[in-house]
Amino acid sequence: MSKLTRIEMVVHLQSVELFAYCSAEQVVRMASIARQQRYVPGERIYSIDEPAERLYCIVRGGVELEGLDGQRRVESTGTFGAREILSDHPRAERATALEACEMLEIDSDDLFDLLSNNIEIVKALFRRLLRPSDGQPNHVQSNNGRSSHQAPDHQAPNHQAPNHQATSSAHLDDQAPMRSTVQGGGSTE
Repeated sequence: MSKLTRIEMVVHLQSVELFAYCSAEQVVRMASIARQQRYVPGERIYSIDEPAERLYCIVRGGVELEGLDGQRRVESTGTFGAREILSDHPRAERATALEACEMLEIDSDDLFDLLSNNIEIVKALFRRLLRPSDGQPNHVQSNNGRSSHQAPDHQAPNHQAPNHQATSSAHLDDQAPMRSTVQGGGSTE
């Protein structure tokens, strides 16, 4: 595996689901803080309860994430580690390279520095993070027991989110499809 050029990093990050709502200029900024890293099969990337210090974007290879909720595999163009960084929680899973892996890693401090000066990137990430992963409208249970559907409260960007080959590409990081349930006429906010 050779060292990626900056343009190759940008092209790869543009195909990552997490950055689907980012403009080309915003992805260039993300690439400027990304570092390329390689892992050998069986190498531990991080363990449960370690501080969340990096976001990982897989360029080549596959990673197994194993935690209390079971295990899953993340492959090329997949990301992991974002949830803990954004929530400031320790790692809830163990990450292990299943094969030779090449990744782009974004340090949490660098990410927050970039976000603090780029509100448009923050907006793009929030649009992606808050979008239901399955593309279906949010399910709302009314107080009369009937189900109805509520459209997401954002508009899709002018471009389509990229199609991904990874088995875990239907979900962002470890995020399950978002569902809302309203009981007794209360609010979900």
